[in-house]
Amino acid sequence: MIRQLLMEGPVGHMWHPFDLDSVQNGKDLLEFFVGKEGKPGLPEQYINEFTPSIKIDGINGPIRLVVNNSGDKEFAIDRMSRASIDVEGVTADRLKERFEKAVLQALDTDEVLEIPLHKLVAMGIPMDKLNIGTNLTIIHRKKKKPVIIKRITSGHGFVNDGTVALTVLNNALSSKPQEMETVLRILDMWNNPNVCLNNDIVHESSKPDGQVGSVKYGEDFIAFHGLNEIYNPEGKTTRKTREISINDQQKAALNELVKIINETNTVEGFRALSPFDTVAMKGEVDIDYTGVLGTIIEIKLDSQTSTSQALSAWLGDSNIVKPSYSSRYTFSDGKVRSSFSKANYIALIPDQGEQQYSIRELLSEETHPDLDDDMYYDFASGAIFYHATRLLGRAVLQTLVNKSKVGNEALTSHEGIVMRSKDLFGIDKPIKITGDFIRDGMGSNLALAMAKKPEAVNESTELQDSVEGELGDEPEEQTVVTTTGTRTVAVMPGSFKPPHRGHLLMAEHLSGIADEVLIFISAPKGSKRLLPFSGTEITYEKAIELWNLLLKGASGNIKVVESSSPSSSPIMALAELMKPAEERQNYQDVDFYAEEYSKFYLSMSEKEKNDSGSMRRFSFYEEMENVEIKLVPAFGHDPEYAQSIAQLISTSSDIIERISDDVQAKALELAKGLVSARGQKRLPANPSVQDYISVLSKANQMKVAKFMKSTPSGLDKNNFSATDLRLLLDLKKVYNLPVDSLLKDFVGQNLEDYLRIIFGSGEVRESITVIQDMVRLILAEQLDETSTMASGAVSGHMGGSKPEPNRDEDEDDVSEAKYHPSELPQQPGLSTMTVRVIPSSRHKSDGISDAGYKKSNSNRFKIDSSYTNKRAPYYDKDDIITDLVEKVLHNIIRSN
Repeated sequence: MIRQLLMEGPVGHMWHPFDLDSVQNGKDLLEFFVGKEGKPGLPEQYINEFTPSIKIDGINGPIRLVVNNSGDKEFAIDRMSRASIDVEGVTADRLKERFEKAVLQALDTDEVLEIPLHKLVAMGIPMDKLNIGTNLTIIHRKKKKPVIIKRITSGHGFVNDGTVALTVLNNALSSKPQEMETVLRILDMWNNPNVCLNNDIVHESSKPDGQVGSVKYGEDFIAFHGLNEIYNPEGKTTRKTREISINDQQKAALNELVKIINETNTVEGFRALSPFDTVAMKGEVDIDYTGVLGTIIEIKLDSQTSTSQALSAWLGDSNIVKPSYSSRYTFSDGKVRSSFSKANYIALIPDQGEQQYSIRELLSEETHPDLDDDMYYDFASGAIFYHATRLLGRAVLQTLVNKSKVGNEALTSHEGIVMRSKDLFGIDKPIKITGDFIRDGMGSNLALAMAKKPEAVNESTELQDSVEGELGDEPEEQTVVTTTGTRTVAVMPGSFKPPHRGHLLMAEHLSGIADEVLIFISAPKGSKRLLPFSGTEITYEKAIELWNLLLKGASGNIKVVESSSPSSSPIMALAELMKPAEERQNYQDVDFYAEEYSKFYLSMSEKEKNDSGSMRRFSFYEEMENVEIKLVPAFGHDPEYAQSIAQLISTSSDIIERISDDVQAKALELAKGLVSARGQKRLPANPSVQDYISVLSKANQMKVAKFMKSTPSGLDKNNFSATDLRLLLDLKKVYNLPVDSLLKDFVGQNLEDYLRIIFGSGEVRESITVIQDMVRLILAEQLDETSTMASGAVSGHMGGSKPEPNRDEDEDDVSEAKYHPSELPQQPGLSTMTVRVIPSSRHKSDGISDAGYKKSNSNRFKIDSSYTNKRAPYYDKDDIITDLVEKVLHNIIRSN
């Protein structure tokens, strides 16, 4: 029995049932618990054959045997960072050095710094010199800084708990050295400092609230689970731990170690537990999932749409599939997160008395304006997977008995149980069954924290639900600056696709308010900002380059922030910068220290103050006293701008009419692509643009309506607009309209450089110039061909022209070009005409008359008198002009 129990120590990664490869959808998860084809579920099968372990929620610090400075063997804790103190092993006398900090006052500035003591020791300062009032010279941000020690922190949990754990182990080593050496040699710890004890320390009596983690045990103990090995992953400098599979002799030795510790223990009220002590026994009551499966669960898409059904129906729904941890969305606070997280689960399926959120409330309306069925089921699947695992797991725990009565006797109040069986689960990994702990471990207000306070939640916790984070590569404790400076900074966030003079005027306005102006450009993943007709993308890199062009000659305190990891939501850039660089998800490479500033201005245009959506994006900062939302005046165009628009419309009416037709055609194409599957069912047989628009969401209706204004008559004559600028750029590029004066009002006199950055060439060439150059080139080629043909008539094949290979003898001699001259320059995505050029019958080898050809084609082709007065589509022998038209068309098509 002991051998069997020792096999079940909760070491290594612990998986939820839904992390198994065999669980891919709701039905699979249901079968895992309930079973199928008359067989019980896997938890019941396991409990009938084995005894699971109780998962302990304590402080985990691998303990290993090291040689101290005196040459003696001693137990030490290792937090697995790359700091030298962890590599050497943190012995009992160095716990304060490892975990406490010094509070320092800079003598040259007003800065107050908190630096871990072990970092100061690594600078060459002995521990006995680290006393209050001592003057030091330290290295801070790569510079020497004189400081004085104001305070040394105390009360770190690991100093106390680690001291107790190391005390009982070292007592055992000194009291029974021979027995301990025998045990430690069997465990391969005596001469191998890379082998460590995997354990949890619970020392509640030293805590003010009498609780270490989320579970209250009511006693103090150290629970040993097994052995781990420290290693360096291949090609990396990080330090990790991995489980060691122990044999029967080592399992017995681990049990003996616990026995010796308890026999020699001098710490009152503290005991050591072996894996045999932390087990859950099968009770007298069978597992019953009936009530759980009948639980009604509601999940809201938005304020108008929701689904309510029993848990069994949810799990049986074919749309409930295991989400991917890598599927990422932009949330209302600007953070990019997975749909599969505890936070989303708590928000969508709250406990009684808690606020319920809809998916619409969680997600950014700017990034995700239209929520479709796929998105709904992605979030619903994640929430159902968590909730089902919780409720079904609780039903399992209610039937088990706490053998050694560790902590609360009821196992539903514990973190859960751990099971391992490669035969049952298909993997040699611990599988944990958790009840309410699956959500209680994160606190009841987490949904609100995720929606409004992203700094309160470590992003890495999202994946810890599925893969228990093992110790390893723990970042070294960082220097913290606890005072603020006197400088001010204005943060100007936006998409800036592309930036223009209106933005520059805003930045200049802010430069007179703050000591520094920082411009943050969004880099959304997946979405692109394209010019309406050419499809040219305004990338993050182009926006940076355009801003730098605009800033030539501007105030020197305005700076564009460039980063290899920009945020998809620039509004959250300030929140990121207020963190230390190593804790940021974005902008890790930006040299910015929030403590140097006393005030942060977050800017927005005055014209947005009545837009609830715009204001909501800034709500995250409402409770921060040092952040102020600064409304900047909305700057407008010069008076001549409106006059230039009127002149353009009056002098280019023909082209503008064609642009309007193009816009209608592309608006239809755009609307088609935005219609959901649900909307498709409500369309008539031959839907128009308005029909498509009527079945779109409000956000998509606005998107199409906005595009339909992409004509000169839709330009805003007063306010700067990036949408208008994108239109003007394409009116010049695609339609060759004379809009230079309008563009210069947007971008200043550096128009040529601006266009080069946008379109990737030194100039935007006039369409007529392009065609003229092309005609000249083709004419030159034609002369070369004529010369070659003349010589070929003399020295060529005697029996006539050489037949073309692989030519179908019955095939008409037809060349096609799918563009009509009236449509040039061509706009992508529009419908096209087919231009067919058919040689005259006089050059046909079959002898059919020209009249015969005309008769057979009379109903197929029409003469376009605006281009030729010939019998189109015919041409005569040596008709070079018609041949050139065909070549010009083909070359223009290729160039577009």
